[in-house]
Amino acid sequence: MGVLKAEPEGEVRISLPTGYSETTPLKQVVFMLRQRCPKVRLVLLESNRMADLHEEADIAIRAVPIPEEGDSVVRTLAVWKTLICASPAYLKNHPIRHARDLMQAHWLNHSSRVLLHTFRHLGLPEYLPERRTDCPDSSLVAREFARSGMGLAVLLSGDVAPFLVDGSLIAVLPDIPLPTRTIHAVTAHRAQSARVRAVLEVLTACFREGS
Repeated sequence: MGVLKAEPEGEVRISLPTGYSETTPLKQVVFMLRQRCPKVRLVLLESNRMADLHEEADIAIRAVPIPEEGDSVVRTLAVWKTLICASPAYLKNHPIRHARDLMQAHWLNHSSRVLLHTFRHLGLPEYLPERRTDCPDSSLVAREFARSGMGLAVLLSGDVAPFLVDGSLIAVLPDIPLPTRTIHAVTAHRAQSARVRAVLEVLTACFREGS
């Protein structure tokens, strides 16, 4: 008689950047996991600090390059585009027709490094514009302020996909390609428990579908 395979159960802690629990792929992960593995309980830990995968989290989701160290494993979940976004109301009053127009816009700046890198890619002067609202390390605040018509924000496609669909955000200068960002799932060990493997499978499926 074959041995019955135990259903995954228990707690799985996922460390993810601030605001990522609002993205469509993460919402799909929660929904799909309830269907596939109802005995697995997710704990979503939002922080822009890299969590200790030995003590604080089982899986870390990050959009920055992560080197594999020791027995750790870095898995690619998706590749998201970088977009400059604003609301229709803002663009009606402050039209952006050329890259140079961006220097006169009001920026919602969640990362000076990202904003300056975008300017560099567009061939614009690499200095922070005076017209800006800083919200350090909070792309969620930048996104919601942009939706409210308060300015431009540099955001990732996976973070804004539903708002581009419903029209509350518009991609500015969409014909100018900007750098992409690879989304990773990182674990501390190659050997994983059944519950962590189950969550990784769902993460991979949902991010692939949303990319």
